Amino acid sequence: MIVVLSGKPIEKLNMSSCQLYKYNQSFFFIQKESSLYYAAQGQRMNQIMKFLTVISSIFIPLTFIVGIYGMNFKYMPELNNPKGYFNVLVVMAILSISLLLYFIRKGWLNREK
Repeated sequence: MIVVLSGKPIEKLNMSSCQLYKYNQSFFFIQKESSLYYAAQGQRMNQIMKFLTVISSIFIPLTFIVGIYGMNFKYMPELNNPKGYFNVLVVMAILSISLLLYFIRKGWLNREK
């Protein structure tokens, strides 16, 4: 037995289902746009974290060297050397510059547009 329904209630139901379909499509569009926004934000956060990691990896060895020489041990052969202070500064400068050049060559400090 086949029942054919017609009349105003069925037309209203059909119109409201079309509106529901349009709302559903709008929802999916907004959801895709928000996902794109969050992906862009995540990418920017990754770039910032990469930069901070590179900077900290340059300064951590320098902090270690300064910590060793700041302990004021009585018997450190470098302390009696007249050029000991200059030698440590040169070693620290070479270490910093070499790490910086390494990171630049690896492409970790390039700004992406």
